[in-house]
Amino acid sequence: MYRPGDVGRVRRSIHAVSLGLLPLALAGGVVEAVPAAAVEVPGSEVIDPVPATDRGRIVNLWKSGGPGLKAAAEVALTGGDADVQRFLTVVGPLGRDPHDA
Repeated sequence: MYRPGDVGRVRRSIHAVSLGLLPLALAGGVVEAVPAAAVEVPGSEVIDPVPATDRGRIVNLWKSGGPGLKAAAEVALTGGDADVQRFLTVVGPLGRDPHDA
């Protein structure tokens, strides 16, 4: 059972602990993690994650294209093989969508 004086003592203890932990928490926020850096190995080559397929060609065009080309590429990529071939026949040789500014 608590006595009337215990409540004040508990509050003071919580207050003291809070004031002791606050500077540690703030100092921890100041310390910043250093981003990782890759080490380049002589003779190593960068491998393109996009495969050299018809769909891969469309992905590369999508990456560099404007909004119109991206919309057409998405339709081709989510469609069947006929959609892929149609896209490459119409847009592929141009490398860009004629509707993009």
